[in-house]
Amino acid sequence: MPADYGYIFGADGNDGDWLDCFVGPNINSKKVFVIAQNKVGSKDFDEHKVMFGYDSQDAAVNDYVRSFDPPDMGMRILRGVDAMSMEQFKKMMVKGEFMEPTIVYVDA
Repeated sequence: MPADYGYIFGADGNDGDWLDCFVGPNINSKKVFVIAQNKVGSKDFDEHKVMFGYDSQDAAVNDYVRSFDPPDMGMRILRGVDAMSMEQFKKMMVKGEFMEPTIVYVDA
């Protein structure tokens, strides 16, 4: 994995497991990037990957894509990215808003 990877314990994701997260190189970053992922071979929503510790969306997406073998798989199932503040993310956590995609699918 290109970054530390784990789960947010107690936060349910759409796949029935805890919400997956990556922790990038800047643990002081107040930005959160929430990636919506499709099911392999489909345009149906699968789950979210939460990207903490990144200063830019490009850096977060780059590590997400590099976590797949082959890396182009990550680009094929990437539905979209929602950038938000840590405060916005916390509000979403309280509301349990990670059972559906937070963004609209954009065809690449």
